[in-house]
Amino acid sequence: MNSDMIGKPSVITNNDKGLEIKRISKSYNNRPVVREVSFNINKGEAVGLLGPNGSGKTTIFYTIIGLIKPNTGSIF
Repeated sequence: MNSDMIGKPSVITNNDKGLEIKRISKSYNNRPVVREVSFNINKGEAVGLLGPNGSGKTTIFYTIIGLIKPNTGSIF
């Protein structure tokens, strides 16, 4: 298994606030894929993540659901 993989989904328990992403970054083989991304999603809110191929959308999603670990940053 790749060391970037956590192995089990994370459980987010932050009461009724929703989701807060603070300055997450991820690199593969010293190549930055996501750099200091921050945003908030309020409880009950539906959002979309748009961008060109290779812009880090899947990496951000996998980080949020706990399939990979960010190099830096926090998820609340």
